[in-house]
Parts: sequence; C-alpha cells; structure tokens
Amino acid sequence: MYQVTETISKQVVESSKLLKRFIYSQYFSDGFRITLGMLFPALLAYNLGYVNEGIAISLGALCVSIPDSPGAKDHRRNAMLITLGLIGIASVVTALLSKYSLLMSLFLSSSFFGLTMLHVFGARAAGIGVAAMLIIILGIDQSGSIYQALTFGGLVIVGGIWYYILSISIQSLMPYRAAKQLVGECTLAIAEFIRLKAGFYNNSIVVNEQYQKILKQQISINELQEHVREILFKTRKILVDPTPTGKELLLSFVDLVDLYEQSMATHYDYEKIRKSYENTTILSEFEKIILQIAEELEQIGNNIHNNEHKEPIYAFIPKLNELKAKVDLIEETGLNTLVLKRILINLRNISLRLEHIYSYKNSNETISKLRSDELHKFTHKQQIDWNLFKAHLTPQSNHFRHAFRMAIVCTIAFALARTMFQSQYSYWILLSILVILKPEYSSTKKRNYERVAGTIAGGILGLVLLKYFPETNFRIVFLALFMLLAFSFMRLNYVLSVLFMTPYVLITFSFTGNDNGLSVAWERILDTVIGALLALGASYFILPTWESNQLKPTLAEMIAANLAYLRAIFERTDDTFSQSQFKLARKEVYIKSSNFTSVFQRILSEPKSKRLHSEKLHELTILNNQLTSYFATLSYQHGTKDELNEEQKRWIRSIYHLLNDAHKKIIPDAEKNEIRFRKGTLNSQLNIDFLNAIHQTASDFLKNIPNQK
Repeated sequence: MYQVTETISKQVVESSKLLKRFIYSQYFSDGFRITLGMLFPALLAYNLGYVNEGIAISLGALCVSIPDSPGAKDHRRNAMLITLGLIGIASVVTALLSKYSLLMSLFLSSSFFGLTMLHVFGARAAGIGVAAMLIIILGIDQSGSIYQALTFGGLVIVGGIWYYILSISIQSLMPYRAAKQLVGECTLAIAEFIRLKAGFYNNSIVVNEQYQKILKQQISINELQEHVREILFKTRKILVDPTPTGKELLLSFVDLVDLYEQSMATHYDYEKIRKSYENTTILSEFEKIILQIAEELEQIGNNIHNNEHKEPIYAFIPKLNELKAKVDLIEETGLNTLVLKRILINLRNISLRLEHIYSYKNSNETISKLRSDELHKFTHKQQIDWNLFKAHLTPQSNHFRHAFRMAIVCTIAFALARTMFQSQYSYWILLSILVILKPEYSSTKKRNYERVAGTIAGGILGLVLLKYFPETNFRIVFLALFMLLAFSFMRLNYVLSVLFMTPYVLITFSFTGNDNGLSVAWERILDTVIGALLALGASYFILPTWESNQLKPTLAEMIAANLAYLRAIFERTDDTFSQSQFKLARKEVYIKSSNFTSVFQRILSEPKSKRLHSEKLHELTILNNQLTSYFATLSYQHGTKDELNEEQKRWIRSIYHLLNDAHKKIIPDAEKNEIRFRKGTLNSQLNIDFLNAIHQTASDFLKNIPNQK
C-alpha cells in the first residue's frame, strides 16, 4: 500500500512539474498572445453587433502572428510589418478577383508560387509567405464591390496592426522572457540527453536502441541551440546589457554548449565495458551519478525556464570521490580501470560546470567586447538577396519544386471547389493543402495523418460540446480555451493542435448564425480529407522531392565538417580568434550531423522503392556519432600547449585520410586540405590505443559509404 501511495505521489509531482513547465513555455506564451490578439477584437465586435467585421479583424491578427516566432526583436518586428503590407494588398486583390474564376486561378497560381519561394530566405520569410497565402484562401469568398473589398482589406490591416502593437508591447514589458524560455528548454533537452547517456551503463538497455534515442535527442538540442543563438547573439540589449539577467543568460548558455560537448566526449565501447565489469556493481553506480547530474541540470533548466531560484540538489565532488574509491578497489582485484577513471574525470569536469552555472546568479563576471563581437560569428546572417531567389528558379532547386507543386495543386483544388464541390466552406480544401503540403514527401505524409486524425477527433468533440452546452457564455469559455490550446500546441504537437482547433472553428460558426453543427463538422472533415489526398498526391507525382536525392550533399557536408573539426582540434592556439574558429568548427559538425540524421529518419518514411542503402545509412549515423564523441574527447585530452610525437601524428593523419577518402568517394574532385600540427611546449598524453579505436571507427565509416552512381 505504501509503495502504491509513493508511486502515485511521484506521478502527481512529475505531472505538476510538467504542467508548470508547459505554462511557462514559449509554446503557451505564443498561444496566449495569439488567442488574446484574435479573441479580444472578435468578442468586442460581437458585443457591438459586428460579427463578420470582428472575424475579419481576427484574421488579420492571425496572419501577422505567423512570422512572429521566437528570435531577435528587430527580425520579428520587420517580419510583422512586411506581413502587414502583404496581407493588406492580398486581401483586397482577392476580394476583387474572387468572382472571376479564371482571373482568380491565375492570381492564385502565380501568387502561391512566388510566396512559397520566399522559403529560400529562411523560416521567418516562409512564415510571411504562408500568412499571405492564408489570407488569400480565407478571403476567397469575399466577392463584392470595390468598397467591400477595401473594407475587408482595411479590417484585416486593423487586425494586423492590433496584433503588432500587442506583440511589441509584450516584448518591451518582458524583454528577456523569450530568451529565458529558449535557454531553459535547451538546458532541459541537454539534461534529457545526459539521462539517455546513463542508459549505456544499464545492462537491461539495448545499446543500439539507446543510440537511436540519443541521435533524435541531438537533433532537438541542435535546433534549440540555433534558436538560442539567434535570440541571444543577435539581440544587442542582451550582448551589452549590464543587468544580471542578460549576463546570466549569456554566460549560462556559453557554459551549456561546453557542457554538452563534454557530455558528448564520453563515447566508449559500451558492450565491451559491460562485459569487462559484469561481475561488479560499478556500472550501476556510474548510472546513478549520471542520472543525478541530469537531475541537477534539469533543475537549472527549470530555474531559468520557470523563474525559479532553487539551490543545488547534490554535492558531486564527495560523491565522485566515493565512486573513485570503489573504482580503486576494483583495480586492486586486477581489473583494468583506465576507462572508468577517464569517465570519472569527465564527470568531475561536468559537475564543475554545473557549479559554475549556478554561480552566475550572483556573479560579477562580464562579457568582454571582444568576446561579444566573436559571438556574432555563431549566427547565420540571413539577408534578402534577390540573386539568391533567381538562383533557385530552376527545377533542380527543391524550393522551386515545392513552390511549383503548391501552385499547381492549389489551383486544381480551387477549380474543383468552384465546380464539383460548390459548398459554403470549400476553401477548407485549400487550407488543408496549405498546412499539409511540405517540401518533402515524408513530412507531407506525417502532416497528412496528423491533420485528418485531429480533424475527425476534434469534429466529434465539437459536436458534443455544441449539443450539451447551448448557452452563449459556456461557448465563449470553450472558444477561448480551445483557441489557447490549439495555438499552444501548434509547434509542439500538431495532432492535439488540430483536435482543439476544430471545436473552436465549429463554435465560431455557431456565432455567425449557422446552428447546424453536424453539417459544418461533416463538411470540414470531408474537405480536410480531400485536401489531404490532393496534397499527398501532389507530393508524390508533381516534381517529387525524395530524401535519397539529398543524401549525397548532406553526407558530404557532414564529412567535410568532421574534417574541419579534426583540423581545428590540432591547429588551435590560446588566442581568442583561434578558439572561436575551433568552436565554430564544433558547432558546424553538430549541425551537419543532425541534418544527416534528420535526412535518414525522413528516408525511412518514404516508399520502399525510394529507401536506398537504409542499412548502411543506419550504420553511418551511429559511426558518425561515435566519431563526433571521439573528436570531442580529443579536444579535451589534447591541450593548446601540447605537441604530438611522430607516432601520434601518423595515427591522426591516417584517421584524417580515411575521412578524406570517404569525402572523395562522394565528391571525387573535392579539394583536399592537409592537417597541420602546431608546435607546443608539453608532450601530448594522447593514448595510442584510443587513437587506434578512432582509426577503426573511421575505417568502418569509409566502408559504409554507399557507392555513388
């Protein structure tokens, strides 16, 4: 009975922790901001008797919210202003042309192609394009006079301006909130990564399965780190801010990146380790302390994310000293414990970094101007270069193929909606295509399932609510709740987002005088299914983009990044510029590795006929992860003042040449850069057995490179 009570108590505590984390998350903040931006003008207009006008204003707010994703304040502001202008023009033109089917078809195809092509300028520009396409779709039945078209466009602009003011005001009132959320989420993701690494020391966990979980987690971490860099390193207020909050966020993130690399620098032959110490309990001791490190890092993440101020949970130095004593006892029995001692050293370094991060709360440490300037190098400078746009106007470009596909299938859907499916809400077909059709087949397939499943479940939920809660006040409460949940889960869990979105759409239509909820729900489900089928068909038949075609450049970029990282390890010195170049090389290898893993995972979702070399690719993802971990270990074991002897140099050159051969196997005419070893004053302590292990992994990596056609 006591154990059951304790289990329930733990589950309640964990659930409350997750709920608090969600409420403090960027997803909930975004959902609340968008809901307030849409609902306030709609309710105000409803109470004044202007229901349709309120909906038009809400649509403007919705569209301007699309590119308003986390990032530098200037980028968000500029994106919203551009969106405001675009949706104003698009809404008026759409309302003027909508009654002329042929002209509307031409406008639809040309505008959708151009707006989808904005993706070449990055995710925020793509959001601007989606916002403009959305207002075209939602305004496609707004036919009327010039006055009515201008009125509709004016209301849309009013809604956009209202949302812009709301968003900018919130950013000004809470300038660090978005940065805290992202740094906190990044910290929590790294804590989960370390928790997964602890599984290697548990004999009941399958090593290869654990690798797959780790690879997926690394993708999430690298995405979050890129978002954090965008918001921290491109926000001048944070870089030069003397206040404790800005300084703490910046210093904490810089340490977190190094901590992540140290946690990467713990790759070993885990099967061999398990076999070597199977008659001892030492591995479970290591698992326990690694899980405690993950728990400590999770608390740091919660402190940043949830505005908490909890003190450290564990004192790791005494625990690690106890663990070292147990390792020494094992060594006395005759077992080789060198690998355990290396792991201990790494855990000690990680624990010191945890103490360092805690200390930033009351620290006087500052970021120098030189270091601040160097941090700018770690962000991507995305500029609007129309030469880049022109360069992608070719069928060889994936952006062109996606834009062409979007334009064609949406024009077909519009023609079908005007002829075969002449219903009041047939624009839902176009809307479904817009949100389902993605550049890759695998992503389209996934979104297809999510959209249809969420719509059906949400339709049923909406009908139940309309039947049993006919009172207006209840419906308004449910409307606000479902809007909040729909927009909060939009980037977190799309199935749940659509599930909550469908009831709020049905409730909205009940306020416009359409009380036939069953008819509206049925049409929404039917139109969603039609749109889903059209999107999936277009993704397969109209200039399809298969991930196997992206394999060669992605794999080549990953190997090139590994080569650059290896060179940087042995060429770096103590000066700031050299250290920055090393960290840039480290960043690139993590990004390119995640890109390759993402491509491989998407290949597995494609038709069997398109899944080329899947077994070799699976092996390559694991081998690359091992190489990256080995290189991270090298970067810590080989100091900037160390000098290699001739035998060490031969091994490292051989490793480098194996990777270079792998690169040339993909790109035969690739430029070859030799590795250069800088001079040092101390003898390098790199172990030959360790270099031999890296050499074997690099050799296996080369063998698994698919033959190029």
